[in-house]
Amino acid sequence: MKLLALILMAGSVHAQGPRVPMDLDPDSEELPLLRMREAVDGNNPRQRPQPAVVEPPAVVRYTARVPKGHVRLETRLERHTYEGLRDGRNDLDSSDLVSGGYSVVGESMVHTTRTVDLFYGASHNMTLFASVPIHERTITSQVVGFGPLDQTSSGIGDVVTGIVYAYKDKPNSKLHVHLGVGLPTGETGADDLGAGGTNERLPLAMQLGGGTYDIHNGATWVNRMDVWTVGMHGRMRIHLGENDEGWAHGDSFNFDFWIARPVFSFLDFNLRLHNASWGDYYGTAPASSNPDDNPLSEIHRQGGMRTDGGVGLALDLGPVGRISLDGTLPIDEWLDGPQLSTQSTLNLSWHLSF
Repeated sequence: MKLLALILMAGSVHAQGPRVPMDLDPDSEELPLLRMREAVDGNNPRQRPQPAVVEPPAVVRYTARVPKGHVRLETRLERHTYEGLRDGRNDLDSSDLVSGGYSVVGESMVHTTRTVDLFYGASHNMTLFASVPIHERTITSQVVGFGPLDQTSSGIGDVVTGIVYAYKDKPNSKLHVHLGVGLPTGETGADDLGAGGTNERLPLAMQLGGGTYDIHNGATWVNRMDVWTVGMHGRMRIHLGENDEGWAHGDSFNFDFWIARPVFSFLDFNLRLHNASWGDYYGTAPASSNPDDNPLSEIHRQGGMRTDGGVGLALDLGPVGRISLDGTLPIDEWLDGPQLSTQSTLNLSWHLSF
């Protein structure tokens, strides 16, 4: 009987498996706890589930909380593709627009943005940030009596700087708010060669900035539930006054809801629902615009709303950072058009904290 008792005690100790410490102490001021691992014993291949990630998808903006004295560098590449014109939820035929009196009809557009974001932990709860976007946009239009015409604009967009405040920052639950100011650093009068061989003002969607000071405010909530993480993020952009040309962008609102979980110890997966709404421009159309010829230059028909579904992956590269890939497709879109309709959005990002 004594021998049997010793065997049972040994098996019980062996079944517990070796303990491995958490990556980070939840009570420390280091970055939020992302992983907890347990070594796998050869005779006991079971592992407890990985706790869920607490970072929002990288495509969600102005959410990072950085420990005091630390720096976080983010770079991202976004590609938005548009094809075909839409009014309301109805796709438009270019021939109908030509018969309606327009001589320039947009067919497609590609908008690529390269952004550098810098975050600095000013205190335990407050993070300072600056975001610098570089835009490149190419539009293809059909011109009556000429044929297809490609036009491009490129350069710096409107810089945003502000703060992220960690109202609540626990290992399993986080609530961050952000407040920023957009600076009028992007060009509002971009032009390119037209069908006549001379420079002409590009449509409103091709302009690089808004020309006004803007308020950016929003909040992010994340909650970890065993393996899964659920989160929400809402943000507004409010334009103050009009630019030097007497017009301004309409205000906009974005909302994201997502769920995420680890696939492996180094790879996370998320599903995201995104909703965006934006108002018509207001003020007086620039004198050099041609809304009678090109519907995309009509200042009071630029509003709309769209709901997207997205999926993303995030790869933990350890000391060299974290790389993420997110893609979205439109589920529903309503445009106060004619406007170009969104086809897809792709976002590749990398960040490193030090």
